[in-house]
Amino acid sequence: MQTICVHSTTMTHINQILMCDNIHRDTVVAAATASDAISYTSNSSAAAQSISNSDCTDVLPYIKTNWCELTDLDLTGNLLTQIDASVRTAPKLRTLVLDQNRIRAVQNLAELSQLQTLSLSVNLIGECIDWHLELGNLVTLNLAQNRLKKLSGLRKLLSLVNLDLSCNLIDELEEVDNVARLPILEALRLTGNPLAGSVDYRPRVLSRFHERAAEISLDSERGTQKELDTALVLSALHTSKMRQISQNSQR
Repeated sequence: MQTICVHSTTMTHINQILMCDNIHRDTVVAAATASDAISYTSNSSAAAQSISNSDCTDVLPYIKTNWCELTDLDLTGNLLTQIDASVRTAPKLRTLVLDQNRIRAVQNLAELSQLQTLSLSVNLIGECIDWHLELGNLVTLNLAQNRLKKLSGLRKLLSLVNLDLSCNLIDELEEVDNVARLPILEALRLTGNPLAGSVDYRPRVLSRFHERAAEISLDSERGTQKELDTALVLSALHTSKMRQISQNSQR
């Protein structure tokens, strides 16, 4: 089994899926007929209760022995409040989608060395602290529609290529510096933040990437020549200012 999708239930913990062998009857049928996926979607609380209250003593060897092959887990639209330790039972997980839940922190992902895509849009995340300790090999990170103001915890995600921070609370240009230094970042979304409504928003953000400005897709668009020219000037001014501050501090 490579994929599990459980959408729109009142499930509150990931372990209700990963640590229980007797998943809802309809899901078991799906597993028996499609060797690479389980999919379960329900809008009813009663159906969710059938998952959370299922009898874990009914062993389904097919499911239990295949977590080691699980690569994609999508738990969109549930009532999850945390990323519990049960995710460690899927060591080959490459894509984890936890959109539209109630998660406030990233945890228990450090052992998932193959995790490349993490989507946490529409959650309650208000801070990110040293996330490289949890997400060292991540390529794509979606944090749209959370409560982030500070980005310092993302500054060491050196393998990150795609980063969605749209619709958060970022209002200071200096916060962009934390992600602008990521060496292979290609796509950044900041639309919907207070910063995105400021004057010359696009060239100001692109200027923080300095010589890499032309390589960056900002809000799904590359910089125009005019924006890049302005960014170049702003970059030079910022570099000069930082150099002056450094010299003054050494006196």
